[in-house]
Amino acid sequence: MKLLLDLGNTRLKWQLVYADDSLSAMHALTYSTGPECCGPESWQPLFDDLGNLPLRSIWLSNVAGARAESLIDGLVRRFGNILEQARSPGDLLGLRSAYADPEKLGIDRFLAMLGARTLVPQQAVLVILLGTAMTIDLVNADGTHQGGLIVPGPNLMRSSLHRNTAALPDTQGELHALGRSTVDAMYSGSLRACAALIHELARDNPVATLLLSGGATANVWPAIAPDLQQRARREPELVLIGLKQYSEAYS
Repeated sequence: MKLLLDLGNTRLKWQLVYADDSLSAMHALTYSTGPECCGPESWQPLFDDLGNLPLRSIWLSNVAGARAESLIDGLVRRFGNILEQARSPGDLLGLRSAYADPEKLGIDRFLAMLGARTLVPQQAVLVILLGTAMTIDLVNADGTHQGGLIVPGPNLMRSSLHRNTAALPDTQGELHALGRSTVDAMYSGSLRACAALIHELARDNPVATLLLSGGATANVWPAIAPDLQQRARREPELVLIGLKQYSEAYS
């Protein structure tokens, strides 16, 4: 049995791969990123879910940096030294990184592209991760990564406005074409800004399939025009799909 872990900036997602190669459901928890982050209690729902399963390997995609230390320590104490941290390679399973220094490409982005290649092989694809940050990466049909963009995700846009202005609130609003309250204007503006960038990249790459993943996908999706939604798919497990491929390649 194998454990796949996707640690983002605010959420941990995990999935089990059984001996017959079948998969468990994906589980997720949102962990605190404040001053109290990230003690062992942050990961307790994961450890409760795992119990004492007979794991033979653990594979981790980590973009949270040192915040993962207590998670890694807890896993090693319970299951032994069977944890592998994924690193972005230059070339894997036909996916070739655009970065001159491949390891500097965020591992979540690489794995999402690898997952996309698994789901839509031999097709051009725009891989969109919507979380604390929004990233968009283009992969050609032959597996060549063309590069990408990174901007704040919608929640980060709004929290930045709240932190750096005197009066703008940090409150959830409703999506409208134009907001008629400050809360709705901020909420709608952040979602529509993300959607506008997606539209621009989709216009520039008209044959590419769009795959969207990440915690903010459900909120951004209604801001995407219906005609573009026909080219797009929501794939919540995209990084984990890529991590499974990665684990098989390096086992």
